[in-house]
Amino acid sequence: MAQKTRAKLKEELKATEEKRDELQAEVGRLMDDVGALQAQVELRDKELNSKDKELESQGKEIEDKDKEIEDKDKEIERKDDEITDLQFDLDNSLDKDTAEFFRDMILDMVEKAAKAIRPTEAPSGR
Repeated sequence: MAQKTRAKLKEELKATEEKRDELQAEVGRLMDDVGALQAQVELRDKELNSKDKELESQGKEIEDKDKEIEDKDKEIERKDDEITDLQFDLDNSLDKDTAEFFRDMILDMVEKAAKAIRPTEAPSGR
């Protein structure tokens, strides 16, 4: 009976060792799969980091363009203010010139009328 028990235990031991070897082989395959997945994750992480840098660069370019546009808008606004000021000055200048023209014309007419009425007297300053 001891031999039967010993033989049975040897069979169980052999079966257990075979099962252990199968499980170790399965663990090895799973570790290979994990390694492959880690490599894919690292590759994807590098791709995402590259894409992040690209997007940051594009964001910076957009900010720079926005700043350029703001600067040009300010320049346009400043030029528009200059044009408005020049137009105001021109309008005022024309009004002054026109007023001076008519004042001179009226003074000239007054002087002529005064001379016609009193040819010997000089006009009194108007």
